[in-house]
Amino acid sequence: MNDTYDAFINYTILVNDTANSSGTAQNATAQNVSIDGLPEGVYNLTISSIDSAGNAGNSSSIIIYYDLTAPLVVLDSPSNDTNLTVRTAIMNYTVADNLDPSLQCNLTLDGAVVSALRNITNGGSDNYTAVGLGEGTHAWNVTCWDGNNAVNQVNNRNTSATYIFSVYIPPLLSLIAPPNDTWSNNDTQVFLFNVSDETGITNCSLLLNGSIHTTKLAFDLTVNDTNNFTVSGLNNTYSWAVTCTDSSGGLMVNTTGNRTITIDLVAPQAYINVTSGTWFNTSSPRINITIFDNLDPAPNWTMYVDDAYNANGTAQNGVGTTANLTGVADGYHTIILESRDRAGNVANSTPTIIIIDTNAPNVTLIAPANDTNLSQTDTWLNFTAVDNLAVAMRCNLTLDGTVLEQYNLTNGSEGAHYVSGLASGYHYWNVTCLDNATNRGVSETWRFYVQVPDFAITAGNITFNNTSPVENDTVEVNATVFNIGLLNASDVIVQFWRGDPSIAGATQLGGNITVNLSIGENRTFSVNVTALIGLNQIYVVIDPPTATNGVITESNETNNKANKDFWVGLFEVFAGGSENNLLISDASIIAAFGWNQTNTTGSNVFVADSESTINFIALQAVGRNNTNGTNANTQNDFTEIDERINTTALNDSVNRTFTVAGTPLDYMNITAYKRSITMIPAVNSTNTSVFRTGILWDASDGASPHYNKSQDIVFVTVMDQNQAGYFGTYDYEIKVPAKLRDYIAGGGTVTFYAELR
Repeated sequence: MNDTYDAFINYTILVNDTANSSGTAQNATAQNVSIDGLPEGVYNLTISSIDSAGNAGNSSSIIIYYDLTAPLVVLDSPSNDTNLTVRTAIMNYTVADNLDPSLQCNLTLDGAVVSALRNITNGGSDNYTAVGLGEGTHAWNVTCWDGNNAVNQVNNRNTSATYIFSVYIPPLLSLIAPPNDTWSNNDTQVFLFNVSDETGITNCSLLLNGSIHTTKLAFDLTVNDTNNFTVSGLNNTYSWAVTCTDSSGGLMVNTTGNRTITIDLVAPQAYINVTSGTWFNTSSPRINITIFDNLDPAPNWTMYVDDAYNANGTAQNGVGTTANLTGVADGYHTIILESRDRAGNVANSTPTIIIIDTNAPNVTLIAPANDTNLSQTDTWLNFTAVDNLAVAMRCNLTLDGTVLEQYNLTNGSEGAHYVSGLASGYHYWNVTCLDNATNRGVSETWRFYVQVPDFAITAGNITFNNTSPVENDTVEVNATVFNIGLLNASDVIVQFWRGDPSIAGATQLGGNITVNLSIGENRTFSVNVTALIGLNQIYVVIDPPTATNGVITESNETNNKANKDFWVGLFEVFAGGSENNLLISDASIIAAFGWNQTNTTGSNVFVADSESTINFIALQAVGRNNTNGTNANTQNDFTEIDERINTTALNDSVNRTFTVAGTPLDYMNITAYKRSITMIPAVNSTNTSVFRTGILWDASDGASPHYNKSQDIVFVTVMDQNQAGYFGTYDYEIKVPAKLRDYIAGGGTVTFYAELR
């Protein structure tokens, strides 16, 4: 302590702000003071001083550690008495102290410090990696101390237990010969290998297919040099390896990887899969062959033609393959297949004869001469064929693209074929002949001309006087038929049909019409038909039955039937209403009946089959069960309605009109008889969203909680007074399927109901 005037200064030492000892110290003179009664711990020291004049001053604070306990050092790994099979060891330890936040440690291995002055956080771990360790036992420990690491202060020191570990390295092995995947036809083999180990070798064994075959002891082995095993009597595929045990205390074992050797003492079998005497029409014939071998998966082959090399390759064992020969001249040839497996075993096939013929037959047409005009519908077709080698040929006579007859024709002879019932116009014919080698000879194509009539009808020649009829309208069908051929025709029959007459269920409209048609003439005929709901297909047929080309031969039998369709929609739209009156009207907006009602807005119009008995307080939305929920049973409501009224096949069926893939296009909510009915599947009644139509089912019919075709169906709309609709201005529009009238058999009518607001 220093003071300007006083020779002696009074002081008090504060420990953690508490007075511990007091006294008088000489000015500017160092003095040792003892602090008593403190346990181990960390303390804050401050000196408070005062001179004779009463001037006081405090020193700066310092931190001191009062520590009598040495650190605890624990070796973590490797555990004591561990055996290692590598020359690297990672030594890990943990150190902890009662006070010091950072400790210093030295790691000693085999008596030498190898990791010094390591600063380690209290409770933390450290490790040291030793490399290049020799075989044998190694000892290690760690010494740690607390104190000020910055100045390498040693306060309390402690050394861990000493652990030992042993390093045992397996022998080093390498295979020398034979190389991997060796094939041989010698049943005696010498297996060469090299082994080295710093502790010496106890024994080595040859492994064949994983089992010990032969063992040699130390006296019969040379370390760090080539050794061998000689084995006889081999005949198969073997995996081989060598395993050796060293002389260390760990008796370490090492085994090489496997190599494969195949000893094959059996020759392959070669087969030419072509019948002797087979013909080929190319100088590069493809010969199918098969080679069988007891072991080789892919034997080699060589093909000889007349004892001269021609081709070679590799074949998959037991699987047919192709030998592609080249440059083989026309004539008879002997071929032999030589097969060789990977072990060097060789065998030949049985000789096979093949014939090469690359020349096609010469085919000549004789009669009728080219461009002949025929006044009759029959004629003879004559030709001849000549080949350089074949005794006989197979010939096809083709007329107008159709093969009329197939011949076995003797070389140089003449063929003939009679044809009748020829159509009018040009006919084209030729002859194709094949020799034994399938060389194809084709004659010129000649033609001749035959005259016959040709009747024609097209969809464009069929017209309707009403293209947008409604159900039960009478539609007049007009059809114009033509003779576009080159011959007059008499007693030609014309028919009208509803539906395709070639399909069961079609109905003829009226009777047969018989007409004479001169060349280039056309006639128009008509018939009346009643419009039915759905697709109305109208067919017109000339000279039936067209399936068998009718009675009269024509130049074109495919233009005698045509059809045209018109469509009658399933749904009818009803609308009605006028100022101060609710009018129930038909599709022509003709008032049927009404009630006096000042304002109809919000009223409901219901439509159901007249035979249905409706419980209006039990109506529920279609597609919903009686609790207004959905499940698997409610998903088919729309298709079930179509099934009930037989409209499934129509393009505007209930399902296709109100849903997409069974999901309603839209929904509407209504209040009926003081009940709120929600999630009703709905569509616009016509072209405006003001008037909409929904579908309900009567949940009081039967015990089923969901619609199942046994309950009544009701179509509904909500009135909105004096609104513009498709037909004009009125109070409602509703879209109703005409087949609703047949929901329950018997009446054929529907009934309108109104709930007035």
